[in-house]
Amino acid sequence: MRSIILFSLSFLFSFIPALFVSGWREDLGFFKNILKLSVKLSLFGSEIDLPYRFFLAVSVILFYGGIWPYLRNKTN
Repeated sequence: MRSIILFSLSFLFSFIPALFVSGWREDLGFFKNILKLSVKLSLFGSEIDLPYRFFLAVSVILFYGGIWPYLRNKTN
């Protein structure tokens, strides 16, 4: 059950911020765009730009945490 929750959170954590992304440029390649994208957050009257790659990194960690029990069972 924990694996399904972590696996689902990994997709939600990467796709929901993608709705609020700014900075996509057609002339750059896919990976350069991913590195340059940012999510704009408004907190306490100031605007903060968080790079989208932070959200992708957290989602990869959650994804790995979700598949880790299956990987551990196959190797033993």
